[in-house]
Order: sequence, then C-alpha cells, then structure tokens
Amino acid sequence: EVALCGNEGVAGLSGIFGTLTSPYQNLVQVPGTGSRLTIENAQQEFKRGGALQKLLLKFTDSLLLQTSQTALCNRVHSDEERLARWVLLSDDRISSNQLPLPRELLAKMLGRNHSGVSIAASTLEKAGLITYNGAELVVLDREKLESAACSCYWVVKRKMGKLVDIPDPKP
Repeated sequence: EVALCGNEGVAGLSGIFGTLTSPYQNLVQVPGTGSRLTIENAQQEFKRGGALQKLLLKFTDSLLLQTSQTALCNRVHSDEERLARWVLLSDDRISSNQLPLPRELLAKMLGRNHSGVSIAASTLEKAGLITYNGAELVVLDREKLESAACSCYWVVKRKMGKLVDIPDPKP
C-alpha cells in the first residue's frame, strides 16, 4: 500500500497529466460507486484551469504527502501502529465499521507475510480494538484504535480532511 483514495480523490492522475500508460496498480478494496470521465475530457477540463484543475492539484498535493508519510511509516513504526493507521484511513472512507479484508490483501497492504499480519491483528484484537477473522475486520473501539495508531494517521487525515468535509481530529 502506498496510498488510499476514497470519495475525496481520483484514480488515473497520470493520464490527466499526459502519461498514456499508468505505471500504477489501483486496487478497489470496498464495493462502492464512482464516476468515470474519459482521459480526453479530463485533460481538456484540466487545461481550462478551473475548479477541476484546482481540485486535482490539491488532491495531488495530498496524495504526495500520503505517499511520503507511508514510506516513513513503513520504516519507523511497528506493524500494530501501521495496521491501526491503515484501518483508520480505510474506515474514514467507508460508511461501515466492517472492512472486507482477506488476509492476503492485508498482507499486501502492510508489506508483510501472513504471520506478521496475524500477529499485528491479534495484538489489536486482544486489546479490544478490532475483531478479525481472516476475511473481515471490524472496528470495535475507534477511539482506542486512534490511540494505537502512529502519528502518520493524523498527518494524513488533517491534509485529506481539507479536501472534503472530514472533520479535523481531536487535538
């Protein structure tokens, strides 16, 4: 996992900026709805310099922050802190506290093997923060999960919250 995107963002930015083939892999983790625009129409609208351009540039700035914060997080924080961060960022983007999350996907998102993911999830589960059965993760105590997450969660949330109507976290 490098970055998360929900209703605050877009996929396909490289196409809007002129790259014909994207070097990125996008993965839809949770069912939902979205809108689609052809690259040609998106490029034309972007070149006009109006509201779409402004929003896409703001989102790109936020995405760059999230990507660099993830790189830092992966280097310095524990698996449990990183899992809590990732679950919270995902939870911020969906309308349910249940995340369909097969163990293979979670391992891919955290860059860990299955046993590393199991240990991190088990630690959060024993603390009463989540339940995880290997296919679905449920947030039980969001406030405590926020306390268990590393500071990277708050850095990204504050930046992304300025794009859409996500309230600022508690001080």
